[in-house]
Amino acid sequence: MIRGKSSYIRMTSLHRALANANVAQLIEVFDKSIEGTDASLLEELQDAAIQRIAVVDPEQAISLVEKVGSERRKVLLTFVFEEWSVADLDQAVKHALQLEDIDRLAVLDGIFNARFDLSEIELREIASQLGHKERMFERLASRQLHEPIERD
Repeated sequence: MIRGKSSYIRMTSLHRALANANVAQLIEVFDKSIEGTDASLLEELQDAAIQRIAVVDPEQAISLVEKVGSERRKVLLTFVFEEWSVADLDQAVKHALQLEDIDRLAVLDGIFNARFDLSEIELREIASQLGHKERMFERLASRQLHEPIERD
């Protein structure tokens, strides 16, 4: 189907194919990706499916993420909260408070990755609510290191 194509072409094709799928079809795609054997292609499929599910039904996306191992779980939760924090930041943070402490790190990463519009104060407040204020300090410091230096 998409073997032999570049990663960009595969992801574009996957996102197009999944754009009009309903939640049941997306869940089926995600579940099948867990059972496969080609790890890199299956991870791309999982990533695309979970991102689309997160747009339509973020709570369903989280329940699906619970089916995978801890390393993939972190990556997928980050994707879910990237999408959810853009659609409804307050609900995303509220739901994140119910998650395990280690999962809240992925939540924080997702919010940080997606919400460039939030001020440092807002990001620190969210990090504090999630119990990971120090993580946000690290991420903000890293962001500042990569910002261009303004010259007079």
